[in-house]
Amino acid sequence: MEHKEEGMRFGMLVYRCNICKNDYPAAEGDLDEHCVYKKESKALAANILIDKSMIHDPTLSRSKGTICQMCRHDEVVFFQDTASKANSNSLASLIYICCNLNCGHNWQHEPSTEPIDDESDSD
Repeated sequence: MEHKEEGMRFGMLVYRCNICKNDYPAAEGDLDEHCVYKKESKALAANILIDKSMIHDPTLSRSKGTICQMCRHDEVVFFQDTASKANSNSLASLIYICCNLNCGHNWQHEPSTEPIDDESDSD
C-alpha cells in the first residue's frame, strides 16, 4: 500500500511504498486529487481562526438561550476576542459559535460603548 507524502528529495508530492520503501512521484493534476489532509478554518477577525470542532471544547462557556440566526438552534459556545482588545483601546467583543453540528455558524458581538444608565426614577 502506498502513502502520500512530500518527498524531500523531489520537493513535490510522492507516493511511498510501505513494502519496498521506494518513492514514486505523483502525477501532476488536480490538487484536490492529491490532498492528504485538509482543515478548513474561517478567519473571523484579525488573527482569529474559528474551527467548527470548538463546539466540543468543554473549557468554553456555553449558552442555551442564544439563538443562531442561520439555523435557529438555541445553544452556542462563546469566548472573548482578546486579540481585538489588544490591538485597540476598545472593549473586547464576544465570539459565538452555533452548536448545531450541521451549522457551525459563528458571529461576533461588539459590546456597547454607551454607559449603563440606572433607571432610578426619583421625582
